[in-house]
Amino acid sequence: MKFYPPVALITFINFGGENRIAKLEVDDYKVDTSIEEEYYLTLSPILIPDEALDDLLDNISDYVTMGKVDKISLGFDIANTKRKEMLTAILEGSIVKRSIIDFVKKEIDNNSLDRFTKYEKIGYNTLMNLSKLAFRKILS
Repeated sequence: MKFYPPVALITFINFGGENRIAKLEVDDYKVDTSIEEEYYLTLSPILIPDEALDDLLDNISDYVTMGKVDKISLGFDIANTKRKEMLTAILEGSIVKRSIIDFVKKEIDNNSLDRFTKYEKIGYNTLMNLSKLAFRKILS
């Protein structure tokens, strides 16, 4: 195997509990810090209340830079032997803007706050700030 300078860093990362695998190739080891907007990588689905769906889709470019919005099932409730609800979500692996945080907080009313808090405790709505990432080479 030959290595020339620029060597692409290739890493395999396991996302989520369903053994999803992503191939990440980093060609440039510098992060552009001149970007004025904060961007986040969604590590788990970002759940969107049904009442806010029209507003999200009408202004999708204000919230999602790249990624996918889809309807997902939240699983099965073994204790009550029934399916959990289906909600619209920005799927994991999407790149979103900081404004999505304010949007979701604003759209979750007091009636559904407990429900969405419970979902966050089991791993939904997890973001990673991309401006705090630092890439480096192992030997330098």
